[in-house]
Amino acid sequence: MRKDIQEFITTREGQTFDRKSARIEAKDLANHLVAFANADGGTIIVGIYDSKIEGTKNFASRMNDFMQMPFDFCRPPVKVNFDFIDCINNNREADKLLIIEIPQSLKVHSNHKDEVYYRIGDESRKLSFNERLQLMYDKGEIVFENTFIERANIEDINISLVEDYRNIKGSTKTPLEFLESGLKLIEKDSKGYKIKAACILLFGKEPESFFPRARVRFLKYEGTEEKTGTELNLIKDKIFTGPLKNLLDNTIEFVKTQVKDYSRLGADGKFETIKEYPDFAIEEGIVNSVIHRDYGISGTDIHIKMFSDRLEVHSPGRLPGLVRIHNMRGIHFSRNPQIASVLADYKYVKELGEGVDRMYKEMSKNGNPLPEYSENDFMIKLILRSNPDVIQLSAIQQIAGRTNRKIEQKNRTEKSNRKIEQKNRTEKNKSKKSVEESELKVLEEIRNNGNISREEISKKLSLSPSTVQRRLDSLKKKGKIIRIGPDKGGYWKIN
Repeated sequence: MRKDIQEFITTREGQTFDRKSARIEAKDLANHLVAFANADGGTIIVGIYDSKIEGTKNFASRMNDFMQMPFDFCRPPVKVNFDFIDCINNNREADKLLIIEIPQSLKVHSNHKDEVYYRIGDESRKLSFNERLQLMYDKGEIVFENTFIERANIEDINISLVEDYRNIKGSTKTPLEFLESGLKLIEKDSKGYKIKAACILLFGKEPESFFPRARVRFLKYEGTEEKTGTELNLIKDKIFTGPLKNLLDNTIEFVKTQVKDYSRLGADGKFETIKEYPDFAIEEGIVNSVIHRDYGISGTDIHIKMFSDRLEVHSPGRLPGLVRIHNMRGIHFSRNPQIASVLADYKYVKELGEGVDRMYKEMSKNGNPLPEYSENDFMIKLILRSNPDVIQLSAIQQIAGRTNRKIEQKNRTEKSNRKIEQKNRTEKNKSKKSVEESELKVLEEIRNNGNISREEISKKLSLSPSTVQRRLDSLKKKGKIIRIGPDKGGYWKIN
Protein backbone atom coordinates (compact mmCIF):
# COMPACT_ATOMS: atom_id res chain seq x y z
CA MET A 1 0.00 0.00 0.00
CA ARG A 2 2.89 2.36 0.67
CA LYS A 3 3.88 1.91 -2.97
CA ASP A 4 0.38 2.95 -4.09
CA ILE A 5 0.48 6.06 -1.89
CA GLN A 6 3.87 7.05 -3.26
CA GLU A 7 2.46 6.74 -6.77
CA PHE A 8 -0.44 8.99 -5.75
CA ILE A 9 2.11 11.60 -4.67
CA THR A 10 4.36 11.41 -7.73
CA THR A 11 1.85 10.76 -10.53
CA ARG A 12 1.46 13.81 -12.73
CA GLU A 13 -1.90 15.53 -12.56
CA GLY A 14 -3.54 15.37 -15.95
CA GLN A 15 -6.50 14.31 -18.02
CA THR A 16 -7.62 11.50 -15.71
CA PHE A 17 -5.88 12.20 -12.40
CA ASP A 18 -5.95 14.94 -9.76
CA ARG A 19 -5.07 15.56 -6.11
CA LYS A 20 -7.01 17.78 -3.73
CA SER A 21 -6.63 18.95 -0.14
CA ALA A 22 -9.25 17.78 2.35
CA ARG A 23 -9.82 21.48 3.06
CA ILE A 24 -11.66 21.92 -0.24
CA GLU A 25 -15.36 22.71 -0.06
CA ALA A 26 -17.70 20.00 -1.33
CA LYS A 27 -19.35 22.39 -3.80
CA ASP A 28 -15.92 23.25 -5.26
CA LEU A 29 -14.85 19.62 -5.45
CA ALA A 30 -18.11 18.91 -7.27
CA ASN A 31 -16.86 21.00 -10.21
CA HIS A 32 -14.02 18.51 -10.70
CA LEU A 33 -16.39 15.53 -10.44
CA VAL A 34 -18.52 17.09 -13.17
CA ALA A 35 -15.43 17.80 -15.31
CA PHE A 36 -14.13 14.21 -15.09
CA ALA A 37 -17.58 12.70 -15.73
CA ASN A 38 -18.09 14.90 -18.81
CA ALA A 39 -14.67 14.04 -20.23
CA ASP A 40 -12.84 10.72 -19.88
CA GLY A 41 -13.52 9.88 -16.24
CA GLY A 42 -10.68 9.70 -13.76
CA THR A 43 -9.45 9.55 -10.19
CA ILE A 44 -9.27 12.23 -7.50
CA ILE A 45 -7.15 11.65 -4.39
CA VAL A 46 -8.32 13.74 -1.41
CA GLY A 47 -5.82 14.26 1.40
CA ILE A 48 -2.65 15.10 -0.54
CA TYR A 49 -1.68 18.72 -1.06
CA ASP A 50 1.55 20.15 -2.43
CA SER A 51 3.15 16.67 -2.43
CA LYS A 52 2.42 16.30 1.30
CA ILE A 53 0.08 13.79 2.94
CA GLU A 54 -2.25 15.81 5.15
CA GLY A 55 -4.82 13.01 5.38
CA THR A 56 -8.52 13.35 6.12
CA LYS A 57 -8.99 12.53 9.80
CA ASN A 58 -8.87 16.19 10.85
CA PHE A 59 -11.69 16.90 8.40
CA ALA A 60 -14.06 14.11 9.39
CA SER A 61 -17.14 16.33 9.27
CA ARG A 62 -16.35 17.24 5.68
CA MET A 63 -16.16 13.61 4.60
CA ASN A 64 -19.92 13.30 4.90
CA ASP A 65 -20.31 16.37 2.68
CA PHE A 66 -18.09 14.70 0.12
CA MET A 67 -20.24 11.56 0.21
CA GLN A 68 -23.37 13.63 -0.47
CA MET A 69 -21.63 15.82 -3.04
CA PRO A 70 -22.61 13.82 -6.18
CA PHE A 71 -26.28 14.28 -5.24
CA ASP A 72 -26.22 17.73 -3.63
CA PHE A 73 -24.05 19.58 -6.14
CA CYS A 74 -24.22 17.60 -9.43
CA ARG A 75 -27.07 17.65 -11.96
CA PRO A 76 -27.87 14.90 -12.77
CA PRO A 77 -26.03 13.05 -9.98
CA VAL A 78 -22.59 11.81 -10.96
CA LYS A 79 -21.91 8.12 -10.44
CA VAL A 80 -18.93 7.97 -8.09
CA ASN A 81 -17.06 5.22 -6.24
CA PHE A 82 -15.58 6.18 -2.86
CA ASP A 83 -12.85 4.31 -1.04
CA PHE A 84 -10.52 5.01 1.88
CA ILE A 85 -6.98 3.70 2.20
CA ASP A 86 -4.74 3.80 5.22
CA CYS A 87 -1.75 6.11 5.27
CA ILE A 88 0.69 7.90 7.58
CA ASN A 89 0.30 11.65 7.43
CA ASN A 90 3.01 14.28 7.65
CA ASN A 91 2.73 14.28 11.44
CA ARG A 92 3.54 10.54 11.40
CA GLU A 93 0.02 9.71 12.53
CA ALA A 94 -2.24 6.97 11.22
CA ASP A 95 -4.65 8.52 8.78
CA LYS A 96 -6.66 7.84 5.62
CA LEU A 97 -6.83 9.12 2.05
CA LEU A 98 -10.12 9.38 0.16
CA ILE A 99 -10.09 7.84 -3.31
CA ILE A 100 -12.82 9.08 -5.64
CA GLU A 101 -13.25 7.13 -8.90
CA ILE A 102 -15.37 8.92 -11.50
CA PRO A 103 -16.29 6.90 -14.63
CA GLN A 104 -16.86 8.65 -17.94
CA SER A 105 -20.53 9.49 -18.27
CA LEU A 106 -22.73 9.32 -21.33
CA LYS A 107 -24.67 12.28 -19.94
CA VAL A 108 -23.79 15.96 -19.66
CA HIS A 109 -23.46 16.94 -16.00
CA SER A 110 -23.54 20.39 -14.43
CA ASN A 111 -23.02 21.72 -10.93
CA HIS A 112 -25.74 23.12 -8.66
CA LYS A 113 -25.41 26.48 -10.45
CA ASP A 114 -26.08 24.82 -13.81
CA GLU A 115 -22.45 25.34 -14.90
CA VAL A 116 -20.85 22.62 -17.03
CA TYR A 117 -17.17 21.75 -16.48
CA TYR A 118 -14.93 19.63 -18.68
CA ARG A 119 -11.52 18.12 -17.97
CA ILE A 120 -8.82 19.40 -20.32
CA GLY A 121 -5.28 18.30 -19.40
CA ASP A 122 -4.78 19.14 -15.73
CA GLU A 123 -7.57 21.74 -15.64
CA SER A 124 -11.31 21.53 -15.03
CA ARG A 125 -12.60 24.20 -17.39
CA LYS A 126 -16.04 25.80 -17.43
CA LEU A 127 -17.66 25.54 -20.85
CA SER A 128 -19.35 28.28 -22.84
CA PHE A 129 -22.92 27.86 -24.00
CA ASN A 130 -21.88 26.72 -27.49
CA GLU A 131 -19.32 24.29 -26.08
CA ARG A 132 -21.93 22.90 -23.72
CA LEU A 133 -24.44 22.53 -26.55
CA GLN A 134 -21.89 20.67 -28.67
CA LEU A 135 -21.06 18.37 -25.76
CA MET A 136 -24.75 17.55 -25.43
CA TYR A 137 -24.80 16.49 -29.08
CA ASP A 138 -21.72 14.33 -28.73
CA LYS A 139 -22.83 12.73 -25.48
CA GLY A 140 -25.87 11.36 -27.27
CA GLU A 141 -23.61 8.79 -28.93
CA ILE A 142 -23.07 5.42 -27.30
CA VAL A 143 -19.47 4.56 -26.46
CA PHE A 144 -19.04 1.62 -28.78
CA GLU A 145 -16.10 0.11 -26.90
CA ASN A 146 -18.42 -0.62 -23.96
CA THR A 147 -20.98 -2.57 -25.97
CA PHE A 148 -21.14 -6.32 -25.37
CA ILE A 149 -20.34 -8.60 -28.30
CA GLU A 150 -22.98 -11.33 -28.41
CA ARG A 151 -20.91 -13.93 -30.25
CA ALA A 152 -17.80 -13.47 -28.09
CA ASN A 153 -16.79 -15.65 -25.16
CA ILE A 154 -13.77 -16.25 -22.95
CA GLU A 155 -12.22 -18.56 -25.55
CA ASP A 156 -11.85 -15.58 -27.88
CA ILE A 157 -9.49 -13.79 -25.47
CA ASN A 158 -5.72 -14.18 -25.68
CA ILE A 159 -4.95 -14.74 -22.00
CA SER A 160 -1.21 -14.25 -22.50
CA LEU A 161 -1.85 -10.68 -23.70
CA VAL A 162 -3.97 -10.06 -20.61
CA GLU A 163 -1.20 -11.43 -18.40
CA ASP A 164 1.37 -9.15 -20.04
CA TYR A 165 -0.76 -6.10 -19.40
CA ARG A 166 -1.62 -7.23 -15.87
CA ASN A 167 2.11 -7.43 -15.13
CA ILE A 168 2.57 -3.88 -16.42
CA LYS A 169 -0.11 -2.71 -14.01
CA GLY A 170 1.42 -4.71 -11.14
CA SER A 171 -1.80 -6.57 -10.36
CA THR A 172 -1.82 -9.92 -8.57
CA LYS A 173 -5.32 -10.86 -9.74
CA THR A 174 -5.98 -13.75 -12.09
CA PRO A 175 -6.40 -12.72 -15.75
CA LEU A 176 -10.21 -13.06 -15.57
CA GLU A 177 -10.41 -11.18 -12.28
CA PHE A 178 -8.21 -8.48 -13.77
CA LEU A 179 -10.49 -8.15 -16.82
CA GLU A 180 -13.65 -8.22 -14.71
CA SER A 181 -12.96 -6.16 -11.59
CA GLY A 182 -9.81 -4.34 -12.67
CA LEU A 183 -10.55 -3.24 -16.24
CA LYS A 184 -14.28 -3.96 -16.26
CA LEU A 185 -14.01 -5.34 -19.78
CA ILE A 186 -16.03 -8.46 -19.02
CA GLU A 187 -19.08 -9.12 -16.86
CA LYS A 188 -20.37 -12.39 -15.47
CA ASP A 189 -24.03 -13.30 -15.37
CA SER A 190 -26.05 -16.51 -15.03
CA LYS A 191 -25.15 -17.52 -18.59
CA GLY A 192 -21.42 -16.90 -18.29
CA TYR A 193 -19.18 -14.01 -19.25
CA LYS A 194 -20.20 -11.09 -21.44
CA ILE A 195 -17.32 -9.60 -23.42
CA LYS A 196 -17.04 -5.91 -24.31
CA ALA A 197 -15.83 -4.65 -27.68
CA ALA A 198 -12.76 -3.03 -26.12
CA CYS A 199 -11.72 -6.40 -24.67
CA ILE A 200 -11.80 -8.07 -28.09
CA LEU A 201 -9.99 -5.17 -29.78
CA LEU A 202 -7.27 -5.06 -27.13
CA PHE A 203 -6.87 -8.70 -26.13
CA GLY A 204 -8.77 -10.78 -28.70
CA LYS A 205 -7.13 -13.71 -30.46
CA GLU A 206 -8.60 -12.58 -33.78
CA PRO A 207 -10.36 -9.21 -33.46
CA GLU A 208 -10.96 -9.21 -37.22
CA SER A 209 -13.37 -12.15 -36.74
CA PHE A 210 -15.73 -9.77 -34.95
CA PHE A 211 -14.66 -6.48 -36.54
CA PRO A 212 -13.53 -7.27 -40.12
CA ARG A 213 -12.69 -3.63 -40.85
CA ALA A 214 -10.87 -2.93 -37.56
CA ARG A 215 -7.60 -2.97 -39.47
CA VAL A 216 -5.08 -0.66 -41.11
CA ARG A 217 -4.51 -0.66 -44.85
CA PHE A 218 -1.31 0.88 -46.22
CA LEU A 219 -1.36 2.10 -49.82
CA LYS A 220 1.68 3.52 -51.59
CA TYR A 221 1.31 5.40 -54.85
CA GLU A 222 3.85 6.50 -57.43
CA GLY A 223 3.68 10.26 -57.82
CA THR A 224 1.41 12.79 -56.12
CA GLU A 225 -2.01 11.59 -57.27
CA GLU A 226 -4.14 8.51 -56.73
CA LYS A 227 -4.98 7.03 -60.13
CA THR A 228 -7.19 4.11 -61.13
CA GLY A 229 -8.03 1.98 -64.13
CA THR A 230 -5.47 1.85 -66.90
CA GLU A 231 -3.48 4.59 -65.13
CA LEU A 232 -3.36 2.72 -61.81
CA ASN A 233 -0.23 3.84 -59.96
CA LEU A 234 -0.57 1.74 -56.79
CA ILE A 235 2.83 0.15 -56.08
CA LYS A 236 2.28 -1.27 -52.59
CA ASP A 237 -0.83 -2.52 -50.76
CA LYS A 238 -0.49 -4.07 -47.31
CA ILE A 239 -3.06 -4.83 -44.56
CA PHE A 240 -2.41 -5.02 -40.81
CA THR A 241 -4.72 -6.79 -38.36
CA GLY A 242 -4.66 -8.23 -34.85
CA PRO A 243 -4.98 -6.90 -31.28
CA LEU A 244 -4.43 -3.16 -31.25
CA LYS A 245 -0.97 -3.25 -29.66
CA ASN A 246 0.32 -5.72 -32.24
CA LEU A 247 -1.43 -3.86 -35.03
CA LEU A 248 0.26 -0.60 -33.97
CA ASP A 249 3.68 -2.22 -33.60
CA ASN A 250 3.57 -3.76 -37.06
CA THR A 251 2.03 -0.77 -38.81
CA ILE A 252 4.43 1.81 -37.39
CA GLU A 253 7.47 -0.38 -38.01
CA PHE A 254 6.47 -0.98 -41.64
CA VAL A 255 5.56 2.63 -42.47
CA LYS A 256 8.92 3.82 -41.18
CA THR A 257 10.64 1.48 -43.67
CA GLN A 258 8.84 3.30 -46.50
CA VAL A 259 9.98 6.78 -45.46
CA LYS A 260 12.92 8.41 -47.22
CA ASP A 261 15.91 9.72 -45.30
CA TYR A 262 18.78 11.51 -47.03
CA SER A 263 22.29 12.48 -45.96
CA ARG A 264 23.88 15.73 -47.06
CA LEU A 265 26.90 17.80 -46.18
CA GLY A 266 25.92 20.46 -43.67
CA ALA A 267 27.25 23.99 -43.25
CA ASP A 268 29.68 22.73 -40.61
CA GLY A 269 31.24 20.30 -43.06
CA LYS A 270 29.64 17.28 -41.38
CA PHE A 271 27.07 14.97 -42.89
CA GLU A 272 23.53 15.40 -41.55
CA THR A 273 20.44 13.24 -41.97
CA ILE A 274 17.36 14.89 -43.45
CA LYS A 275 14.16 13.05 -42.47
CA GLU A 276 11.14 13.07 -44.72
CA TYR A 277 8.90 13.08 -41.62
CA PRO A 278 9.73 13.17 -37.88
CA ASP A 279 9.33 9.76 -36.24
CA PHE A 280 6.99 11.22 -33.61
CA ALA A 281 4.65 12.64 -36.26
CA ILE A 282 4.37 9.26 -37.98
CA GLU A 283 3.75 7.50 -34.67
CA GLU A 284 1.26 10.05 -33.35
CA GLY A 285 -0.72 10.15 -36.58
CA ILE A 286 -1.08 6.36 -36.69
CA VAL A 287 -1.68 5.94 -32.94
CA ASN A 288 -4.41 8.59 -32.94
CA SER A 289 -6.14 6.95 -35.88
CA VAL A 290 -6.25 3.61 -34.04
CA ILE A 291 -7.17 4.93 -30.58
CA HIS A 292 -9.81 7.46 -31.61
CA ARG A 293 -11.43 5.84 -34.64
CA ASP A 294 -15.12 5.03 -34.43
CA TYR A 295 -15.19 1.23 -34.27
CA GLY A 296 -18.95 1.35 -34.67
CA ILE A 297 -18.40 2.24 -38.33
CA SER A 298 -17.97 -1.16 -39.93
CA GLY A 299 -17.79 -0.23 -43.60
CA THR A 300 -14.20 0.94 -43.92
CA ASP A 301 -10.66 0.58 -42.57
CA ILE A 302 -8.08 3.05 -41.41
CA HIS A 303 -6.21 4.04 -44.57
CA ILE A 304 -2.61 5.21 -44.66
CA LYS A 305 -1.79 6.59 -48.09
CA MET A 306 1.78 7.45 -49.06
CA PHE A 307 2.56 9.69 -52.01
CA SER A 308 5.86 11.13 -53.16
CA ASP A 309 5.13 14.44 -51.39
CA ARG A 310 2.88 13.54 -48.44
CA LEU A 311 1.53 10.94 -46.03
CA GLU A 312 -2.22 10.76 -45.41
CA VAL A 313 -4.00 9.01 -42.53
CA HIS A 314 -7.76 8.47 -42.92
CA SER A 315 -9.63 7.40 -39.76
CA PRO A 316 -13.36 6.49 -39.63
CA GLY A 317 -15.46 8.73 -37.37
CA ARG A 318 -16.06 12.38 -36.60
CA LEU A 319 -14.04 14.50 -34.22
CA PRO A 320 -15.29 13.50 -30.75
CA GLY A 321 -16.56 15.66 -27.91
CA LEU A 322 -15.46 19.27 -28.05
CA VAL A 323 -12.53 18.60 -30.32
CA ARG A 324 -12.57 20.69 -33.48
CA ILE A 325 -10.00 21.43 -36.18
CA HIS A 326 -9.21 24.85 -34.72
CA ASN A 327 -8.74 23.69 -31.11
CA MET A 328 -7.42 20.16 -31.38
CA ARG A 329 -3.93 21.19 -30.27
CA GLY A 330 -5.32 22.07 -26.85
CA ILE A 331 -8.50 20.00 -26.46
CA HIS A 332 -8.52 16.31 -25.65
CA PHE A 333 -11.43 13.89 -25.76
CA SER A 334 -11.22 10.13 -26.00
CA ARG A 335 -13.86 8.44 -28.09
CA ASN A 336 -12.56 5.15 -26.67
CA PRO A 337 -11.24 6.00 -23.17
CA GLN A 338 -10.64 2.40 -22.13
CA ILE A 339 -8.59 1.68 -25.27
CA ALA A 340 -6.74 4.97 -24.83
CA SER A 341 -5.94 4.16 -21.19
CA VAL A 342 -4.55 0.70 -21.96
CA LEU A 343 -2.44 1.89 -24.88
CA ALA A 344 -1.18 4.78 -22.75
CA ASP A 345 0.20 2.18 -20.33
CA TYR A 346 1.99 0.61 -23.30
CA LYS A 347 3.61 4.06 -23.84
CA TYR A 348 1.84 4.70 -27.14
CA VAL A 349 0.20 7.78 -25.69
CA LYS A 350 3.04 9.93 -24.39
CA GLU A 351 0.94 12.57 -22.64
CA LEU A 352 -2.84 12.54 -22.92
CA GLY A 353 -3.93 15.70 -24.67
CA GLU A 354 -0.43 16.81 -25.70
CA GLY A 355 0.38 14.52 -28.64
CA VAL A 356 -1.19 16.60 -31.41
CA ASP A 357 0.46 19.79 -30.20
CA ARG A 358 3.84 18.06 -30.03
CA MET A 359 3.31 16.66 -33.54
CA TYR A 360 2.90 20.22 -34.83
CA LYS A 361 6.10 21.27 -33.06
CA GLU A 362 8.10 18.26 -34.30
CA MET A 363 6.98 18.86 -37.90
CA SER A 364 8.01 22.52 -37.68
CA LYS A 365 11.33 21.62 -36.08
CA ASN A 366 12.09 19.13 -38.87
CA GLY A 367 11.37 21.73 -41.56
CA ASN A 368 8.03 20.24 -42.67
CA PRO A 369 4.84 22.21 -43.28
CA LEU A 370 2.43 21.97 -40.32
CA PRO A 371 0.04 18.99 -40.17
CA GLU A 372 -3.31 19.46 -41.91
CA TYR A 373 -6.51 18.03 -40.43
CA SER A 374 -9.87 17.90 -42.17
CA GLU A 375 -13.23 16.28 -41.48
CA ASN A 376 -15.45 14.97 -44.22
CA ASP A 377 -18.69 13.11 -43.50
CA PHE A 378 -17.55 10.18 -41.36
CA MET A 379 -13.79 10.39 -41.95
CA ILE A 380 -11.02 12.41 -40.32
CA LYS A 381 -8.01 13.01 -42.54
CA LEU A 382 -4.51 13.96 -41.44
CA ILE A 383 -1.97 15.11 -44.02
CA LEU A 384 1.73 15.19 -43.22
CA ARG A 385 3.61 16.91 -46.03
CA SER A 386 7.18 15.93 -46.82
CA ASN A 387 10.18 17.95 -45.79
CA PRO A 388 10.81 20.30 -48.77
CA ASP A 389 14.54 19.53 -48.58
CA VAL A 390 13.74 15.84 -48.98
CA ILE A 391 11.52 16.58 -51.97
CA GLN A 392 14.34 18.63 -53.52
CA LEU A 393 16.94 15.97 -52.77
CA SER A 394 14.59 13.34 -54.13
CA ALA A 395 14.10 15.35 -57.32
CA ILE A 396 17.86 15.80 -57.67
CA GLN A 397 18.33 12.11 -57.09
CA GLN A 398 15.67 11.31 -59.69
CA ILE A 399 17.32 13.61 -62.23
CA ALA A 400 20.71 12.10 -61.39
CA GLY A 401 19.14 8.67 -61.63
CA ARG A 402 17.65 9.42 -65.04
CA THR A 403 20.99 10.87 -66.19
CA ASN A 404 22.82 7.82 -64.87
CA ARG A 405 20.31 5.55 -66.54
CA LYS A 406 20.83 7.38 -69.86
CA ILE A 407 24.60 7.09 -69.48
CA GLU A 408 24.25 3.43 -68.56
CA GLN A 409 21.95 2.88 -71.54
CA LYS A 410 24.43 4.65 -73.82
CA ASN A 411 27.26 2.55 -72.42
CA ARG A 412 25.23 -0.60 -72.86
CA THR A 413 24.38 0.39 -76.45
CA GLU A 414 28.00 1.19 -77.27
CA LYS A 415 29.12 -2.04 -75.67
CA SER A 416 26.49 -3.94 -77.64
CA ASN A 417 27.57 -2.23 -80.87
CA ARG A 418 31.19 -3.11 -80.16
CA LYS A 419 30.19 -6.70 -79.63
CA ILE A 420 28.24 -6.70 -82.88
CA GLU A 421 31.18 -5.15 -84.74
CA GLN A 422 33.54 -7.65 -83.19
CA LYS A 423 31.23 -10.45 -84.15
CA ASN A 424 30.94 -9.14 -87.70
CA ARG A 425 34.70 -8.83 -87.97
CA THR A 426 35.12 -12.34 -86.63
CA GLU A 427 32.53 -13.70 -88.98
CA LYS A 428 34.09 -11.76 -91.84
CA ASN A 429 37.50 -13.13 -90.98
CA LYS A 430 36.06 -16.60 -90.73
CA SER A 431 34.36 -16.14 -94.06
CA LYS A 432 37.55 -14.83 -95.64
CA LYS A 433 39.52 -17.71 -94.23
CA SER A 434 36.92 -20.14 -95.44
CA VAL A 435 37.06 -18.63 -98.94
CA GLU A 436 40.83 -18.80 -98.98
CA GLU A 437 40.78 -22.41 -97.83
CA SER A 438 38.23 -23.42 -100.46
CA GLU A 439 40.23 -21.62 -103.18
CA LEU A 440 43.35 -23.59 -102.20
CA LYS A 441 41.37 -26.80 -102.41
CA VAL A 442 40.06 -25.87 -105.88
CA LEU A 443 43.60 -24.96 -106.95
CA GLU A 444 44.86 -28.30 -105.66
CA GLU A 445 42.24 -30.18 -107.67
CA ILE A 446 43.28 -28.32 -110.83
CA ARG A 447 46.93 -29.02 -110.14
CA ASN A 448 46.09 -32.73 -109.94
CA ASN A 449 43.90 -32.68 -113.05
CA GLY A 450 43.89 -29.73 -115.44
CA ASN A 451 40.95 -31.20 -117.36
CA ILE A 452 38.69 -31.36 -114.32
CA SER A 453 35.27 -29.77 -114.82
CA ARG A 454 33.41 -27.43 -112.48
CA GLU A 455 30.85 -30.17 -111.71
CA GLU A 456 33.59 -32.62 -110.76
CA ILE A 457 35.22 -30.07 -108.41
CA SER A 458 31.81 -29.40 -106.83
CA LYS A 459 31.27 -33.09 -106.19
CA LYS A 460 34.77 -33.74 -104.80
CA LEU A 461 34.83 -30.74 -102.47
CA SER A 462 31.13 -30.87 -101.49
CA LEU A 463 30.67 -27.30 -102.69
CA SER A 464 27.77 -25.95 -104.69
CA PRO A 465 28.48 -25.35 -108.37
CA SER A 466 27.91 -21.61 -107.86
CA THR A 467 30.47 -21.54 -105.03
CA VAL A 468 32.99 -23.42 -107.22
CA GLN A 469 32.37 -20.91 -110.00
CA ARG A 470 33.05 -18.00 -107.63
CA ARG A 471 36.30 -19.61 -106.49
CA LEU A 472 37.41 -20.21 -110.11
CA ASP A 473 36.58 -16.58 -111.01
CA SER A 474 38.55 -15.36 -107.97
CA LEU A 475 41.57 -17.51 -108.86
CA LYS A 476 41.48 -16.26 -112.45
CA LYS A 477 41.23 -12.65 -111.25
CA LYS A 478 44.22 -13.18 -108.97
CA GLY A 479 46.15 -14.60 -111.97
CA LYS A 480 46.72 -17.96 -110.38
CA ILE A 481 44.94 -19.93 -113.16
CA ILE A 482 43.92 -19.43 -116.79
CA ARG A 483 41.50 -21.29 -119.03
CA ILE A 484 42.91 -22.70 -122.23
CA GLY A 485 40.28 -23.36 -124.87
CA PRO A 486 36.48 -23.36 -124.59
CA ASP A 487 34.52 -24.35 -121.51
CA LYS A 488 33.92 -27.70 -123.08
CA GLY A 489 37.02 -29.37 -124.43
CA GLY A 490 39.43 -26.89 -122.89
CA TYR A 491 41.60 -27.27 -119.77
CA TRP A 492 43.03 -25.35 -116.77
CA LYS A 493 46.57 -24.12 -116.51
CA ILE A 494 48.27 -22.99 -113.32
CA ASN A 495 50.54 -19.92 -113.61
